[in-house]
Amino acid sequence: MMKAVLGLGCAVCLTAAPVNAGSVEYDFSGKFLLSDTSLIDTNQSQSLEAVSTAGGDFRLPSYKLAAVHFIVGDQGLTFNDFGKQNFDDPSNDYCQRLGFAVSSCASGLFNRACPYNDKIYDKCCDAAYIYTPASCSSPRTLSVDVCGGKHRCYCDTAQYPFASCDAPKIKGEACSDDNGTRYAACVCPEDNNGPWGCKEYYPAPCASVCKTPYPDNCHKREDVALPQNSYCSEHYDDCASKCQSWVCKSGYTNISDCAWMKCWIKL
Repeated sequence: MMKAVLGLGCAVCLTAAPVNAGSVEYDFSGKFLLSDTSLIDTNQSQSLEAVSTAGGDFRLPSYKLAAVHFIVGDQGLTFNDFGKQNFDDPSNDYCQRLGFAVSSCASGLFNRACPYNDKIYDKCCDAAYIYTPASCSSPRTLSVDVCGGKHRCYCDTAQYPFASCDAPKIKGEACSDDNGTRYAACVCPEDNNGPWGCKEYYPAPCASVCKTPYPDNCHKREDVALPQNSYCSEHYDDCASKCQSWVCKSGYTNISDCAWMKCWIKL
């Protein structure tokens, strides 16, 4: 009996295409009988379909066998070396066709990633493209162009044309961005001339602007000579260090217009 069952099992397993197999019945006389009854179609399922044994009808289970196809040739798989197979990534070709050809960016910023491979980009962005409208404050200007969804935030050179100012000019309103500081103007210092004239002027190109004024008018006043036995009785209002007039000391009198004879006779 076992030989008959094994023989039938081998016949089924060696069949690559679907087959009709008869059912096997046992008649209680010690013999197996094959009938012409076909296996039940399981609608492509490879699950086991059990056949009812009601009424003493003992039948073997039926199977749906799948066909196995092997890929052969240079592109085929060799199962002895399966772990070493080299599979090309087709996403690179897809990205190239769509214009995504950049695989790295020095700034670390990119515009758009390829939909088939997020490690491939259409172009790199400059490191300055990191701002949103909310993060770019005056007096800087938000760029119209965008890269990677972000803007540049910069000092407009039309409004801030000077990167530095040569002395003695001084810097006007300043604007600072990622490239440094720029200035709206470079102008000469304000004139510092006083009521008694300018003592020192700035060098060119500001030579007409007074740097240091005279503190008084002494540069225009003459200090009177004091004769012997006299003292200064009055100083200039605009030059306290110089004498404007004198008088004889007590006990002396002015008896002559000659300077050496003034205040020389003591009364």
